[in-house]
Amino acid sequence: MYFTGRYTYELIPDVKTKVTFSKDRDTRIAYCRMLLNDTMLRKDSYCAGTSDSPVCDCGKAEESVEHFLLDCENYSKQREAMMNNVQDLVSETKSKKSLRITENLLLAPYCENIRKRDTLFIKAALFEFISCCKRNI
Repeated sequence: MYFTGRYTYELIPDVKTKVTFSKDRDTRIAYCRMLLNDTMLRKDSYCAGTSDSPVCDCGKAEESVEHFLLDCENYSKQREAMMNNVQDLVSETKSKKSLRITENLLLAPYCENIRKRDTLFIKAALFEFISCCKRNI
């Protein structure tokens, strides 16, 4: 598999952007893997030849970063807590403009024209979700 960095560049197009990381080592590693689009989730593992199938254990779709963050029912309780926190912030700060909670918003909130203080809040919610899932990403 050949990585060009295009995925990361689409998330963080400005080289000067300072990326915030979790204090927890496992969460930091998982977050970096998501930013680099080089995870141990089944879709990436299948492409690398280390998994027999790209389909998630939930059976609903391929296990990608987007599926893990937004759709997988195996982590619905953890996601609900994360989404409640992020949704409160989004509706509070973006009353003029509708802002959907997407994979990009969670991984790289500074690209969505959100205040720095709020990006830290979103990242904290994401890091809590990753940590609570106890998943090798």
